[in-house]
Amino acid sequence: QLIVVIVATLISFLAKLNDRFDVAIVDDIPLGLPPVTAPKMPYMLLILQDAIVISVVTFSVSVSLAQVFAKQFDYTISPSQEFIAYGVMNIIGSLFGSLNTAGSLSRSTVQAVSGGKTQLVGFLSSTIILIVLVQVG
Repeated sequence: QLIVVIVATLISFLAKLNDRFDVAIVDDIPLGLPPVTAPKMPYMLLILQDAIVISVVTFSVSVSLAQVFAKQFDYTISPSQEFIAYGVMNIIGSLFGSLNTAGSLSRSTVQAVSGGKTQLVGFLSSTIILIVLVQVG
């Protein structure tokens, strides 16, 4: 995906698509995190049905992923506790305009294969992502 973005950017730049075809380009990307804002309430009723479906699917996939790793590493999980955790994460994330949160099969698998077994591994990778977002944009 990164290669596709780089190639498309180069084609756009070299072909001068902005000048020739009035293709919109992104100027400066602001650094740091967005300010804390409440979600826009008029849109809530419009997206409520889709939000419920996305929530159910996301939660089901995430709990299934957690159960796979729980079986692999011999520990138990509580779907009720997972439900509360995802709810709190999504409520807090909505204040920053984030997308819904979910377990990542690829990232979890890479961490498990590389020997990561504690929450510290996830904390470190999340910290690195946060530093990149704040410093690089």
